[in-house]
Amino acid sequence: RLRLAPDCEITLEANPGTFERDRFRAFRSAGVTRLSVGVQSFNDVHLQALGRVHDRAQALAAVEEAAQAFDTFNLDIMYALPGQTMAELQQDMATKAVIEAEENERKRIAGDLHDGVGQIMSAAKMNLSSIESRLNFGNNEDKIAFEKIVNLVDESCKEVRTVSHNMMPNALLKSGLSSAVKEFIDKIDNRVLKVNLYSEGLNERLDSNVETVLYRVIQECVNNVIKHSGANQLDISLIKDTDGIAATIEDNGKGFAVAEKAKADGIGLKNIKTRIEYLKGTVDFDSFPGKGTLVAIHVPLNA
Repeated sequence: RLRLAPDCEITLEANPGTFERDRFRAFRSAGVTRLSVGVQSFNDVHLQALGRVHDRAQALAAVEEAAQAFDTFNLDIMYALPGQTMAELQQDMATKAVIEAEENERKRIAGDLHDGVGQIMSAAKMNLSSIESRLNFGNNEDKIAFEKIVNLVDESCKEVRTVSHNMMPNALLKSGLSSAVKEFIDKIDNRVLKVNLYSEGLNERLDSNVETVLYRVIQECVNNVIKHSGANQLDISLIKDTDGIAATIEDNGKGFAVAEKAKADGIGLKNIKTRIEYLKGTVDFDSFPGKGTLVAIHVPLNA
């Protein structure tokens, strides 16, 4: 029997294949403190050439599972693979960089949410509930609007608690992309912004990485419309077919000059592009001052 210090690190090498991936949480419970995931590559062609049993989708799913089960983990990537081009190597490295950056950001945000925002939201909910009985509403519509605010704060409190643990929205975990987007937009006051959602072909769950990235991108696009566009109507479509998943977010707001926006303050646009490129998808921004904005996204099914 080997004696170990109480704070020692125990690392386990794991295969991204479905069988081991489902056991990641069990490894953590058994005392493993760091997981080393043998991804090797995010390119299906190279994975097949290496004789690996997993593919790109399984690798991404394993990374997501590892991020939820462990505080920290390693990604093993192989270089100079037979037939690998420099562009393919850079794609693998870019994917790894995005994953590592998101893991670090998860940890930072989770701590901030739990220690700061969560407590503030709980206090806000308590204060709103305490004054409800003392308010004289002019009509039933005002009362319903106030109740929506209270419910929104209550849901935000629950969301903060959940995100602080696994950085995943409740609705997405329970019901999938279409239902999560619907639940999100249902919280928007339609007297200020009328949102129409159309979805097709999303009866079955998508890969968790695809759902999470698309949800976050749509959420960011909607928030941009609310904060910057001055629009009163927003149309969102989500369509899955044999070619992949297409999403459009179109508003009737004031629009902007895409080229100038990218030069002056391109962080928001770049963040959206980086997330979609992570899924090997494409995103186009079609906007002009006074003509509204259309964001068109396409993600292949077998990227």
